[in-house]
Amino acid sequence: LASAVLAVSAALAAAVLPAVAAASSGLDSCPCIDDIFAHPDLTDINQYRQGSSLVYKPPGSSSSYYYPLTYGRSCVPHDVQLPPVCTRDSAPRWCQESWCFVDAENCEGTVKSPTKYFPAVE
Repeated sequence: LASAVLAVSAALAAAVLPAVAAASSGLDSCPCIDDIFAHPDLTDINQYRQGSSLVYKPPGSSSSYYYPLTYGRSCVPHDVQLPPVCTRDSAPRWCQESWCFVDAENCEGTVKSPTKYFPAVE
């Protein structure tokens, strides 16, 4: 039973905060996680770390995309002009939205979504 609770807790911690925060640290009621590599519920993000990058490999693709280690650490539009989706001429609106990784158990007042690029942290 304890491991099931921890799995649910880790899944919730991988939620992201969409563009509702004016400050780069998130909302007072939903702060961004400052150090995603040390946060106990996000330790699985380390498997995507290669040197000074986070590496996204889309399912079924042989391509790899390299994102800065600051990806998701503050409430800013991280995805602007990042491949594979946000470099398209008609990139989706979410590419322009500010967001950050949050601890879902310490987050109120906004909509949370799980990360799609790094599924092991869900």
